[in-house]
Amino acid sequence: MQESFCFFKVVIGVLLLQTGTMVDYAKRRIKDHTGRFNKLYQQIKEDKIDLAFLKDISEKDPIFPDIDYKIYI
Repeated sequence: MQESFCFFKVVIGVLLLQTGTMVDYAKRRIKDHTGRFNKLYQQIKEDKIDLAFLKDISEKDPIFPDIDYKIYI
């Protein structure tokens, strides 16, 4: 259910950009999400993950809150 909601937020963001409605808000949200993704990606590449940052973004954007990632380790 949460995955669908996150996808819905992305779709709404794209539609807002295309229709000119709340353009600044949509641009900021996309910039925030991609910025957090890029920072985490860089940390993964460097094998230097900032756990406080990871916890913060996990709380802000819980993509898959119901998935137990530990089963894949």
